[in-house]
Amino acid sequence: AGANGGDTWNNGNNAAQVGGGGGGSGDKSGSNLTGGNGYAGKVYLSWAPRLVIGDNNIIASDVCSEDINIPIHGFTLTGINNGGNLTGVSFLTNGTYSVSDITNFKLYYTTTAVFKTTNLLATINTPSVAGKQTFPAISKAVGNETIYFWITMDVSPIVTSGHTITAGVLNSSYLKASVTLSGSASASGTQTLSSCKPEAPVFYNFGSEDFILFNNAAFYMEEPRFRISST
Repeated sequence: AGANGGDTWNNGNNAAQVGGGGGGSGDKSGSNLTGGNGYAGKVYLSWAPRLVIGDNNIIASDVCSEDINIPIHGFTLTGINNGGNLTGVSFLTNGTYSVSDITNFKLYYTTTAVFKTTNLLATINTPSVAGKQTFPAISKAVGNETIYFWITMDVSPIVTSGHTITAGVLNSSYLKASVTLSGSASASGTQTLSSCKPEAPVFYNFGSEDFILFNNAAFYMEEPRFRISST
């Protein structure tokens, strides 16, 4: 409560009104004049909710044609003061890959640092050449917790061996949310594409010997077993 309005004044009906700090008007109806009470002041503090971006590192690796759900980028979101909703995700690709090398990009999330394909959020079915890639709109709540996000690719059946793809630093300019975003996630390691398919075996016959040439190894057909010889 505020301070009391002040002392009592012994004056007549026409006495001056005197009150304490923040007090109400005095009572001048009688011989006694007393100030009113000040207002009970209160201060309310609240902290704005926000989401903080962090690392979910993806290391460099070799990737084969027809591989699916290969992580190429990752990030985390940690909710502060009840967090908020993630509503949009974009990311920046670099490298020598062509659009024919990649079937799609997918966005998953997990509640631990172990990648799983249980929770699919969005898919880009027509990836573009190196540059900004944008997923369709989503809505993923992030409370007072850390959520792990994973961006993956499905590799086409036919690729150009040696082509590469990386994903750049991801900061708040690549995400949309219902609350303030801060922080960033590091760039990913390079994923190098390869056909990874064994050569088709070639059968040869030289007189009395038959052999198969397979992945640069010659398999001589003898009864009752094979004999292997390097070429």
